[in-house]
Amino acid sequence: MSRRNLFYQVFFLVVGMAFVFFASTAAVGEQIEHPCHPGPPGPGNPPCPPTATPDASEPSLPGSAVVGFRLSNQTDEMITLRLGDPVAYVLNVPAQSETVYTIARNVYPFALDSCGTVTTGYMDLTVYTFYVAAPCPTQELVRVTVVNQSSWSQEVMMYGPSSYVFAIGAGETRVLTISKGDYTVTYSGCLPASRTTTFEARAGRVLKLTCQ
Repeated sequence: MSRRNLFYQVFFLVVGMAFVFFASTAAVGEQIEHPCHPGPPGPGNPPCPPTATPDASEPSLPGSAVVGFRLSNQTDEMITLRLGDPVAYVLNVPAQSETVYTIARNVYPFALDSCGTVTTGYMDLTVYTFYVAAPCPTQELVRVTVVNQSSWSQEVMMYGPSSYVFAIGAGETRVLTISKGDYTVTYSGCLPASRTTTFEARAGRVLKLTCQ
C-alpha cells in the first residue's frame, strides 16, 4: 500500500468520526431546545409532567365545581329547603340548629317550608352562602307585596319585629305574610353595592325594589 493511499484512508476515517460526533451533538441539542407544550405528545413535543389541579372536595376553593352552603334554622320546628326544578336537593334542618352542605355551584329555584308557609324564589349558590330561616313570628301578621323592579335577582334581608331573608327574581312580584311593624330592608343584587331602605309593613302595603 502506497503512502498516498494510507494518507487518504486515515483522512476519511477522521472526517467520518467528526461527522458522527457533530450529528449526535446536534440531535441532543434539538431535544433540549424544544420543551414540552400542552396537547398530545408527538414528534418534537414530549409529554409534559402532570400539574396540580384544584381539590374539588374544598367547597370554598376558587375554580371548584362545588361550594359551601350554610343553612341556619332559628325556628322551633324542622324546616325543609328544596333546591332546583326538578328538585336536585332536599335539605332538612332540625329546630334551633344549622348544617353546612356542599352544593354544586348554580343559581337554583327554591322552596322553603318554614313556619307553616312555603316561600319560593331563586338562590344564588355560585359563591359561599349563609342562609338564615328566621324565627316564626308571634306578632300581628299582615300581608304585603314585594315587587322587584330591577333587572337582577335580589337577595332580600328584612329586619324589624321579625327577620326575613328571601330571594326574588328580576321583575317578580310576591305576596308575603309578615309581622306588622317597621323594617330596615337590604337587598344585594344591585351593582356595585347593595341597597338599604325602610318599609312600614301594614296590610296591603307594597315594597318596591329598584337599583336606581
